[in-house]
Amino acid sequence: MLNLPSNPKVMLKQAANLYTEENLNWVDRTVEKVIAWRKWDASPDEVRPVIEQSGARFIPKQIVSEGGGAYSFPVFDPLGYLSLAQLRFVHPVGESQTRYVLIGNQSEHLGPRWFGLDPGTLERLTLTRTVLIVEGPFDVLACRIILGADIPVLCPLGKKLYDDHVRDLQCLGVVKILAMFDSDEAGASAKLPSIPTRRGHKQDVERTILRCPGKDPSDCLKDLKTAKLLYREVHRAVTATAPLLGPGEPSTP
Repeated sequence: MLNLPSNPKVMLKQAANLYTEENLNWVDRTVEKVIAWRKWDASPDEVRPVIEQSGARFIPKQIVSEGGGAYSFPVFDPLGYLSLAQLRFVHPVGESQTRYVLIGNQSEHLGPRWFGLDPGTLERLTLTRTVLIVEGPFDVLACRIILGADIPVLCPLGKKLYDDHVRDLQCLGVVKILAMFDSDEAGASAKLPSIPTRRGHKQDVERTILRCPGKDPSDCLKDLKTAKLLYREVHRAVTATAPLLGPGEPSTP
């Protein structure tokens, strides 16, 4: 049985205190872990701001003994309240070989679950009115490293974008939703939900599914060529003024 702190704030505070006692900078430590995990040839100065803004942390095995430690991805609601966090263990745990665990009080969380909806991204989202949706938290970090800070990137912490997610984006004023799912069978058949409109308040929302040049967006960190392909694919879609696409129609090359 997993013995984990139920409060994500407590876990992050414990991690910070531990690294302070060891005279280590826990953000730098997280950067090292992310770079090592993906063998990405990037300097810490390029990666550190991405980690700091997202709130992603590496929680060492002194705190999370199961699985040799875990990556922690905070889940903020639109009001900036941290009530949940998703853990991704370094090594699978238990008979079911669990990789991901959600901790926190789900009843206190307002709205759909997002990783990446930190205050800085929320501000850019309302300004650009454009968002890139990916499947997992490492995909968010990878896309932010490759694309820079101009394009907001979120993930719904799962393989599907639900109506609640779309309504949430619509309330934030988003008019262009781009999605880049994994290139496996599930990702290839993925569709975006239809966009609901209120009576008398019609708002066109462009919906485009992009083809991932790698196995998944985080896989694109493995080499510069694939990273550039992802960069071009996303920026081409951001600047395009294509007609409104149907829920399951991918973009054309």
